[in-house]
Amino acid sequence: MQTGHEMTLKSKAAAAAHTTKARGELLALWETLDQEHATLLMEGSETLGAARAAQSSGAWVDAGLRRSLPRLVEGEERGTSVEFRVARTLGEGGMGVVRLAHQRSLNREVALKSVRDERRTPQAERALLREAWISGRLEHPNIVPVHALGVDEAGSPMLVMKRVEGVSWAQALAEPGRLPAVFAGSDELERHLLILIQVCNAVHFAHDRGILHRDLKPENVMLGDYGEVYVLDWGLAVTLDQHEQSLPRAVDVCDVAGSPGYMAPEMAGAEGARLGTWTDVYLLGSVLHEVVTGRMRHQGRTLMATLVAAHASEPPVLGPEVDAELAALITEATAADPGARVTSVQAFRARIQAFLEHRESGRLTEAARCRRQQFERALRVWQEEQARQDERVEAALREAAVQVTQCFSESRFAYEQALAVWAQNGAAERELHGLLREMAGFELERGELAAAEALIAQLEGGEEALRARLEEARRLEEARAAEVARLERMKRALDLRPGSLARARLAMWLGVVWTLFPLAHVALVRLLDVTPTWPMIVAEMGGIAGVFFLAVWRWRKRLIQNRATYSIMLAVGATLATSTVLRVVGWVMGMDVQMVVPLENLIFMLNLVVLALAVDRRMLPASLGFLFNALMGAALLEHALALTAFGILYATGYLAWLWRRDARQGLASPQ
Repeated sequence: MQTGHEMTLKSKAAAAAHTTKARGELLALWETLDQEHATLLMEGSETLGAARAAQSSGAWVDAGLRRSLPRLVEGEERGTSVEFRVARTLGEGGMGVVRLAHQRSLNREVALKSVRDERRTPQAERALLREAWISGRLEHPNIVPVHALGVDEAGSPMLVMKRVEGVSWAQALAEPGRLPAVFAGSDELERHLLILIQVCNAVHFAHDRGILHRDLKPENVMLGDYGEVYVLDWGLAVTLDQHEQSLPRAVDVCDVAGSPGYMAPEMAGAEGARLGTWTDVYLLGSVLHEVVTGRMRHQGRTLMATLVAAHASEPPVLGPEVDAELAALITEATAADPGARVTSVQAFRARIQAFLEHRESGRLTEAARCRRQQFERALRVWQEEQARQDERVEAALREAAVQVTQCFSESRFAYEQALAVWAQNGAAERELHGLLREMAGFELERGELAAAEALIAQLEGGEEALRARLEEARRLEEARAAEVARLERMKRALDLRPGSLARARLAMWLGVVWTLFPLAHVALVRLLDVTPTWPMIVAEMGGIAGVFFLAVWRWRKRLIQNRATYSIMLAVGATLATSTVLRVVGWVMGMDVQMVVPLENLIFMLNLVVLALAVDRRMLPASLGFLFNALMGAALLEHALALTAFGILYATGYLAWLWRRDARQGLASPQ
């Protein structure tokens, strides 16, 4: 059995053998490159040109075609021109030079691109012509428009293009301050990713027309002062159409060409048959690598070492500072196996766009977290105030509840915005779920069951504890509601406001009628010397009771409206009926007529005290009138019947005043 150390050694040996093989294959290919390239001090970003141009079966460049091109510059000096007047040099590359010129016919400034004098070779001129013809085919907002193609006085090709004022993307990456301010984005990374998306647009357009760029890198992207993004230098571009006669074909590529620092393995191996749209995808992945790390995809101390690294294309080592989503895209786009790469430029672009959406969603999620922290602090304050159970903190408790609700709404809105940008934002979804759970608990604690139920309904499963709390709170709420309803019914049953005016009038008229009978007896005794008899006083009390019952029956809807008013009417009626029965008993027993008066007043007093204690204690003072009658009648028995009038008048008058005041003020009577 092999130990881990042995396996590691074997893996390292295998990797070394693979690297040695790759270096050997590249050395064989390098022998085909011209001496000029072999002796250059190259950097990985510099473009290698092919020693032998890929030729189509139709010999896409010949002397006759070149002779057909118009001459753009004439004279002994390049300043005397028919159509274009050269002003100054705008920039130089490895093979070409770009000069500013004035076009007379349209009175505008244009850019003239030609091969540098010291680099003028048939291969370089063919590359320029190829760039002109391909750029001319690709009319796209992210590809510099070509105005004309011709030759100078020496017969060398000259390309007329739109003049673009700005900087190369490589310069903007190296010196962030040189990036034109017009490029939008929340931060530097987002601005460069938006630029890369526009580069993808141009490459996608070229792929749709069967063209591979083969030299995509920040140096070949121009950023205009007005937000333009142009993909430049199509000199290495080839067509994927095997039947194309006017452009070099990918299948015919047999030399190493491109920029080693970004190069795909099939480019480093000069494997024309393996070139395809995935090759440009690799280059875009290399550009993304440089954008996020500041380093080229392939690096080496020498050109050969860089080419070996490109040919091997080991998975990149990316630090934790690189977002995992971008790291995965770089690794997949720059896989050594073309079949393992991102399937197309469109898919590569979509992944970047998705990352930007996810990133924006992440920023919104972070903002939501800040709001949630405020929500949790406000919730703790509310819980502390709630625990104090102090009436003096009621205002603070309400203020804390308002703060909790406001922070919840703000945090929830931010989470929902994050999910609207990226529906698969798992962190935002989980945290929103937790926020809803906390708020539902808060609503349950303060008894807002409808709000709690609405929040719990938005939670997807796993909330049995909250639902159990809700059900328990609902049962308690129903019990409280039932108790409140019972107390409300009791309150209405004991409310003396209904019918208070009618009772006041009844008490007043009953008092008047009741007082007249004792006074009538006194008058009979004094004026006619008629002694009261049992039939007379029984008839008297029976008449008073009858008048009362008739009045109650007549105005029953006004007098009897709840249990309290019914109890009052019942108690008064029972007292009058009892008094009548008492007089009948006294008659039967042969008692003196005056003796029954103190007893019945004592009954009146006791009944009124019991009624007052049961219904309305404010009625207690009325019982003093009947107590007066009982005491005075017992002390002055011969005048007992006459004294009754004073107690009755006081008691009924007091009750009439009390109930009339209630009717006037609309006050609740139960005490």
